[in-house]
Amino acid sequence: MDFIHILPLEILEEIFLFLDSIDLIRCSCVSYRWREVINSNKIWAKRCAVEKILHKPYLRKKDSLFLNPTKMYKTTDSISNRLTATCHWRSHYNRYMYVKRNWKRGHYTMLRTKVKTSHYKEGMLLNIEDARISVHLVPESLEEKFYIEKKDRFGMVDNVLLKDGHIIYTQGRYVGCFKRDGNTFSPLYELELERSSCEYQPSRNHADKTLTAAVTDKFLLIQDNQNPCYFRFYHWTKGTLERVLSVHKSLSLVRSSCPEFSCIEALGDKVYVSYTVSNKNLISQYNFTTGKWGHTFETHLRAFELVSSNNFLCAKLSDIAFEKSCELNVWSLHTKIEVALFCTNKNLPVILTQDGKIIFTEHESIYVRGLVTSFDVEMNVATRLESMCLVWDKMLLVNLGSALQLWDWANGIRLQTFLRDAISNVWADDKLIVVSISRFINSYSPAGAYIIAFW
Repeated sequence: MDFIHILPLEILEEIFLFLDSIDLIRCSCVSYRWREVINSNKIWAKRCAVEKILHKPYLRKKDSLFLNPTKMYKTTDSISNRLTATCHWRSHYNRYMYVKRNWKRGHYTMLRTKVKTSHYKEGMLLNIEDARISVHLVPESLEEKFYIEKKDRFGMVDNVLLKDGHIIYTQGRYVGCFKRDGNTFSPLYELELERSSCEYQPSRNHADKTLTAAVTDKFLLIQDNQNPCYFRFYHWTKGTLERVLSVHKSLSLVRSSCPEFSCIEALGDKVYVSYTVSNKNLISQYNFTTGKWGHTFETHLRAFELVSSNNFLCAKLSDIAFEKSCELNVWSLHTKIEVALFCTNKNLPVILTQDGKIIFTEHESIYVRGLVTSFDVEMNVATRLESMCLVWDKMLLVNLGSALQLWDWANGIRLQTFLRDAISNVWADDKLIVVSISRFINSYSPAGAYIIAFW
């Protein structure tokens, strides 16, 4: 008896729910019946949820400025006519895998534009001009420019934060938030921070910015660098003040002076703050939800940059201003124990992955180390690095200043070289790479940017 053949369709569907995408594709080739069962929104919606691609915006859009040059032909053979059309979530998943495969194979469309870019995220190209902030939308209206007026036409913009279609910027003691609505930007709120004083003598930060800002899904955090012992938490979409935290008082520090802060990091509902008090260098964790301080780590050197994930916290430590290398300490947030100590480039980013890996650089090499299990990969780029960022799940985009490369960091393999030019900055998401060029086409026209789009 063919046991599998006589199973009800509902039971088969429940069994297929436990398979991964590769096994589902293989099972689809077994028979017409299995293919029809597997062609289920219930099954493929689960796969999209597992791989976190349920609501990728570029997968929902059919039209784009960057058209797919691959022609699609309709099949008219008798076998195809016997099959039902691919379900919505399987089509969604197939489009995701198609874009990912084109990253690895180097199938893309490159557009050269004279648009100047200082920030990019979520399809918005920003450039800070003398009197305003200009915005170009990709791919909807790249040739059209939108403007956001600055509070002070001649003042410098200190911070620019882009999140979920919102633009938040600070200028002096002013905070402004604008929301994208189609192809327009409407103001949501404006904040003007009053000058506050502490009953103890504050230790001023040696910062060129009046305000330090960070935004998460839980809050907008503002620190006044002229009186840094107060943290102000705002609702990041409404601008309402939710909490004023005196770090000095809440940590019960000595009464002589406020701590001297060096950097902050915000992730989720957690804030990590590095400070020095009584000649001790400390890093403390504040939980916004509970309103309590958690872990505190003591370091022998001052931390000037913090990077965090759900499981780990790492800090760059150095007391020498002009030294290129620095210590990189990593702690487990569960055990409060230091799990690793590395040496890294002081000016290049450190990346923590969700599966417990850390990516850092030193000299002309990029290192990937496992923090939970044994894992050791080294990638030699044979030249000076400028920046790097993580794309997709196992790919690393590396800016070498004169070239742009894509690496498979899990295996240490170089996949593609996208561009060879004088590169200034690079931003990337699943769909686009935006490259700001530092050289000039001629004495009158700046080179602008390259936009590399994957279909």
